[in-house]
Amino acid sequence: SFDLAAAFECCRIEWSNPALGHDADDMLRGWEIQTGVMAFSDAPRVRRLWQRAAAIYTRNFYNWEAHSSGEQGAVTQALAETDVRFMPLPPSFNARPYTMYSWVHAFGFAIVHTKDLWQPAEA
Repeated sequence: SFDLAAAFECCRIEWSNPALGHDADDMLRGWEIQTGVMAFSDAPRVRRLWQRAAAIYTRNFYNWEAHSSGEQGAVTQALAETDVRFMPLPPSFNARPYTMYSWVHAFGFAIVHTKDLWQPAEA
């Protein structure tokens, strides 16, 4: 079983450079947990996650406030530092045009998975 299920969102932007469309200095380019789309249990591990996220956010408050998504980056970082059993939800749980277009802009396509790509040309 999982302690936390959440969708991801792309892409956190820096308020000082919003035209870029993503956080170029971040390892994940601003791809992070969407804290508005999640389900979690009332388990000690999850409480530790929230405590750790609050500490990360508070310790570096001005950094997080300089970005568009505030606490979401701190929660994503806390997830990597705790033992929460995490289930990522598919993008359809946070399907917004901005999320999808931002992802393509920041990362491009690594793999195109479709059976319709190689159709014979009409004569």
